[in-house]
Order: sequence, then C-alpha cells, then structure tokens
Amino acid sequence: MSTAKKPSDVSEFYLACRNGDVDLAKKYLMTLKQTKNDLNPLEPNVHSTPLHAACYYGHKEIVELLLENGCDRSKLNRYGLTAYEEAANDEIRRLFKRPQDLNCIRRFQDELIEDCFDFVRRPKEDVSIDRL
Repeated sequence: MSTAKKPSDVSEFYLACRNGDVDLAKKYLMTLKQTKNDLNPLEPNVHSTPLHAACYYGHKEIVELLLENGCDRSKLNRYGLTAYEEAANDEIRRLFKRPQDLNCIRRFQDELIEDCFDFVRRPKEDVSIDRL
C-alpha cells in the first residue's frame, strides 16, 4: 500500500482521514507504523495534518484511531491552530481529554514532590559570582 501523492499533492492517507474512510485509514496507519513514518505529517499543499482534517470534518472514529496510535496533537496548521482547535464540535474536542484515573492524575509526580526537583537543581558549589 502506497502513501503516494495524488495530483493535488495530498497523500491518500490524508484523503482517507479527511473523507472519513475508517477502513482505508486503518490500512495506511498500519503501513505507516511498520515503516516508522510520521503518522501525522503536515501535508505540503494544504499545510494541515490528517488529524486536523479528521477533526475539522468531525470524523470521530478516525480521530479516536489517530489519537490512540499516538499522532502528534500539538502540530500547527497554516493558520497556527492545533487539530483540537479545528475540531468540528465538542464531541471531537472531548476525544482529546486524557482520562482522569489514578494512574493518570499523578503520572508526572513522585511520591515525595521534593525529590522531583533534585535532578534539575544545580549543586550549590556550581553557582558562583564569577559565572554571573
């Protein structure tokens, strides 16, 4: 399966996501993952990603599929917007919310929060007036 460009210079993967073709999007996604290609490339002519297109056109199942497979949520399109900001409706925006279970709530914290800063603090002997 090729991700070759169409005459409009938009990939078939992008078109599948934009048009809501879940089966075709799944096939391309599997191929892209196997070849370790970018799952959410910025398309040259439209300056948008497959995730942007799926969100904009309200294709919930495709958005879920792309997010579950780790598509970059933070890429900006030509208008400086993320896919979340381009979402057609609140239902699509809700898909971007991360679950608030116990594992997720503390995923960036240690038990003792003081320990979190030890690796970013410089030792006192490294700070001298000469360096300032």
